[in-house]
Amino acid sequence: MRIWIGIAAAAICIATAAAAQSAGGQVILENNSSVASDLYVDDEYLCTAAAHSSCLAEVDAGAHVATIRFPDGDFIISEMFEVAPDMSVTLPVVDLMT
Repeated sequence: MRIWIGIAAAAICIATAAAAQSAGGQVILENNSSVASDLYVDDEYLCTAAAHSSCLAEVDAGAHVATIRFPDGDFIISEMFEVAPDMSVTLPVVDLMT
């Protein structure tokens, strides 16, 4: 059985300055787990991060909810989080046990 952690109620989200100037921001899925994971924001597929890698997706500024889905059907749903204009939010995911 796998136990996943990473979006502990979206409290682990880390805001950092984004390089691009835009009306939106970015969500970064930092996948430190042993399997690939798909990032959905507001029920829209945005990117896939292979095991031990990351993916970056552009989003509108404002409130969002992320879902991270794994190949075995497991998933994590975050609480609502804010993405400020020209900022990024990082969502880390790690294996706790295998």
